[in-house]
Amino acid sequence: MEHLDHSGPEALVAVFDSLPCGGAFVDPEGIVRLANRHLEVQLARPRAMLVGAPAREVLAGDEGARAVSVVEAAQAGDSSSADVSWQHPDGRRVQVTLRAHPRLDSRGRHEGVVITATDHRGAAETELLQLHQELEAVQRVARIGSYRTDLVKGTWTASDGFCQLFGFEPGGVYTTEEFQALVHPQDFDRVMTEFGACIAERRPFDIEYRCLRRGTGELIHVRSTSQIFYDPDGNAVRIAGIKQDITAQRETERQVAALQRLESVGRLAGGVAHDFNNLLTAIMGVTELGQLRTAPDDRNQRTFDQILATCTRAARLTNQLLAFTSRQVVEDTVISPAQVIDDTARMIRTVMGDAVTVTIRHDDPRWRVRMGATGLEQVIMNLAINARHAMDGSGTLLVETRNVVSGGAGRPIIGPSLDAGEYVAIQVTDTGHGMDADTQARIFEPFFTTKEVGEGTGLGLATCFGIVKQVGGTFEVHSEPGRGSSFFVYLPRVFDPLTEAPTERIGPAPAGTERLLLVEDNPAVMEPLREALEATGYTVLTARDGLAALELHRGLEQPVDALVTDVVMPGMTGPELVVALRQRQPGLPVLIISGFPNESLGELTPLPSRTGVLQKPFAPGALGRELRRLLDDWEA
Repeated sequence: MEHLDHSGPEALVAVFDSLPCGGAFVDPEGIVRLANRHLEVQLARPRAMLVGAPAREVLAGDEGARAVSVVEAAQAGDSSSADVSWQHPDGRRVQVTLRAHPRLDSRGRHEGVVITATDHRGAAETELLQLHQELEAVQRVARIGSYRTDLVKGTWTASDGFCQLFGFEPGGVYTTEEFQALVHPQDFDRVMTEFGACIAERRPFDIEYRCLRRGTGELIHVRSTSQIFYDPDGNAVRIAGIKQDITAQRETERQVAALQRLESVGRLAGGVAHDFNNLLTAIMGVTELGQLRTAPDDRNQRTFDQILATCTRAARLTNQLLAFTSRQVVEDTVISPAQVIDDTARMIRTVMGDAVTVTIRHDDPRWRVRMGATGLEQVIMNLAINARHAMDGSGTLLVETRNVVSGGAGRPIIGPSLDAGEYVAIQVTDTGHGMDADTQARIFEPFFTTKEVGEGTGLGLATCFGIVKQVGGTFEVHSEPGRGSSFFVYLPRVFDPLTEAPTERIGPAPAGTERLLLVEDNPAVMEPLREALEATGYTVLTARDGLAALELHRGLEQPVDALVTDVVMPGMTGPELVVALRQRQPGLPVLIISGFPNESLGELTPLPSRTGVLQKPFAPGALGRELRRLLDDWEA
């Protein structure tokens, strides 16, 4: 026997694949080491399942002993052959002549067995079988399955892809009731009504509906397209068609729709925030004027203080709306998480309701982190709302801060995603129904939600995750079904001093004698600003839009010393007005009052020199101070 060359396995595989019959090489231990493509077709099994398996298992058919005897004879040194029948999973049989030849090395030592399997059918039938298997593979990839239904017998058979899709064993014969049992109960009547109409009108059956996968109950969105066949008397006797899994497509469409809704709500929220900031600016303006006109020891001063404090809190709510629309500048402040949680405690208890017991406790509250207070409030409130949903509205919620040290000086690292360092750990624990491992693995994915359709977008935890990651923090989750959930937020500790909150009542603005042009289309905002500026010594010219301001400026005999303008106005925007006026009066100092951060400033981005921006809402005193700073810097 000629020596079998092992030095070129790729070439040997190519030779095996070129054989017009099934082929395999079996080593001395009886393990299949090579199998060609033709043998895959004959056995209806992928090569990966053949190579490495015992030959007696791979080749055994209905006459298992006969196939084994052929291999054993060759291992003993004698060529042998036998006719063997192999049955496919779909019930078809393949008759082959199995031949085995021993292979000896140059010294006559046994090194394996070469096996061939020749079909008892023609090349056309073999090619058809191969085509069938290739179509099966394509169906599995495309998540499409074909089927045939015998309406007279009430049974159906289907491709392997179909069976894999819906959870049936391939090659079986099933009743129509077995498949109908998988149709979602809410869709069943609609599907059957449409099927009856298709038969009555003799048209193809084409419909989308939901199924529950056999055995697991997994929800599948299906598109079913089929042709109904009739006997000579006009009776429906057979159906042939395909069913396609369109679950991923429907999920994508749902996400796109959610994004569109979110974008629409975002635009609405941005508009509401813009108008609300104007209202707050007007209220703060009138309130500060009242303070300035009232004696310091007047009891009404306390009322004014309360109004300004309320406006400050309202401004924080506006900031949350702006964060929702991605128009808020990230706060770069140093805060005490414990203090922020205490400030939010009343809101947490209101959201949770009387049936939920809320406990809040802290370690040393002096540990600080660098993070916006609004961002942390958003994280805490999101976790609280999710906890309420998990507890079905009743239970116990614990919100706790602890100061932890991870790693260093022999200490263990706390959590797999936490680097060595000092952290403020915020723990939010509920007594809800908990989560399994699969759910925990996906909770921070955008659009993933365990809530019913319409009750959540699946963006809450994804947003929280982004906020925490943005400041260098991390999330961890501990949960078990039926035992509640604990969310841990780890925020890096900083040693910088706390950022001082702006005082709610600020003294009179510095005086000025300059001549100003104030442009604001909202009279409720413009009037208190004009009155406050005039009260501190300025001469104020006013215009309600950009075009009116430009016309007024053209008629002036002397130029103004500064322009104060809103951004969004009818006819001509604030930035367009600035460009036009600076062409007439180069170097004109400008203070832009904006409804929300990152508002489009057109050609004024980036801001040129002698240009400032003041974000609404603000009190007239803040306007006076910012204006004074701008003018003094210009004069210097």
